Amino acid sequence: MLTKFLFTIAVIVVVLLVYQARFRPVSQAVQKAKHSTAFPNKPSKWVVYTVAGILAVSSGIVYFFKWQSDNTILTIRVINAQQEEPFSYKARQKDIKGRTFTTLDGRVVTLGASDRIELIDD
Repeated sequence: MLTKFLFTIAVIVVVLLVYQARFRPVSQAVQKAKHSTAFPNKPSKWVVYTVAGILAVSSGIVYFFKWQSDNTILTIRVINAQQEEPFSYKARQKDIKGRTFTTLDGRVVTLGASDRIELIDD
């Protein structure tokens, strides 16, 4: 959590520095020198916007499939060696963490060392 916060602060600082450097007043001599040494094959704005759009759409697609996979509802059958009938629970895939899971109705289930589980995709 702290890493995410520090990374966000670092991004904000970099954006502010770039913004400040970009919009700083420049003298006429510096502007003429800048234009004379500019790259002749400078990519146009539509190329930059197209690449940014492709990146945004592809990251949105990846996020959607991850969200869809995490929210898949599974039937969990807990089989105990000492009992004849297995218990059945329903939980989302993102709520299964090792030997502990949270059911759809909010119960937290922790399995013992002798319990076996079967995950059944509905």
